[in-house]
Amino acid sequence: MNARLTDRFTRVDIAALLAFAAVWAYYIVMVGRGFFFADEGLYYTIAQRFVNGDRPLVDEWHIIQLACLFLCLPYKAYVALTGSAAGVALFMRYLFLAFNAAFYWFMYIRLRAYRWLSLIASLLFAVNVPFLIYVCNYYTVASRLLMVVCLILFAD
Repeated sequence: MNARLTDRFTRVDIAALLAFAAVWAYYIVMVGRGFFFADEGLYYTIAQRFVNGDRPLVDEWHIIQLACLFLCLPYKAYVALTGSAAGVALFMRYLFLAFNAAFYWFMYIRLRAYRWLSLIASLLFAVNVPFLIYVCNYYTVASRLLMVVCLILFAD
């Protein structure tokens, strides 16, 4: 049994797991502290407006409106479950952490054949959170989805 585990899990896999645990422990502490820029609330207000009936490209002229379309469904689900928008920012931050964790493991597994380079590449993408805004916005979603497409098309 132990021989089978060593065949499946390498030192790089263990290092990837430890790096993941360290980075996400830091993220969870940071998310709860609220060290974020004022732009974060703008994403939620535009998502709220779209959920309440405003139309993209007609009623909203801000450039970030298309990125806010990703937030409409989670925003609507959160408000339906809790009955208000109180705490939606913290919920969206944790949602981003879940999205980022899934991306980290997807990228690592797709590049696993490259061993240490896969760990470094996955970690660099995972720790890249522009302006410390832990939300699925055009900074984070665009780069990660482009990488997912590239990994699907070109990685073994």
